[in-house]
Amino acid sequence: MAEEYAKVVEELEVDERPYLIGYHIFKRDHWEMAKVSLKPGAKMPLHTHEDGEQCYYILAGKGLLGMMGTTYELTPGMAAFIPRGVEHYTENTSDDLFTYVEVRTTNQP
Repeated sequence: MAEEYAKVVEELEVDERPYLIGYHIFKRDHWEMAKVSLKPGAKMPLHTHEDGEQCYYILAGKGLLGMMGTTYELTPGMAAFIPRGVEHYTENTSDDLFTYVEVRTTNQP
């Protein structure tokens, strides 16, 4: 199969969980990209990524990012960075989907 360098995200397989709707867009050796939509009122469990860092770019809705004792309010047009190994969570504080693009490094020493 030929490498896909451009994709229509909503045509990809959906990863639906009780608290989110996700699309895994690209997965490479050392990074991956996804579109994540937290459902209204949902909170992603507190977790860490020991093998890499994350960046979010907020597309729609309103939410919170909690990490290192600080809570950040996130709205469309904002970006956030989460260092490797830092416990964090995201939470949808609106009645609409809280949607962001996530890029995460993986398999980093």
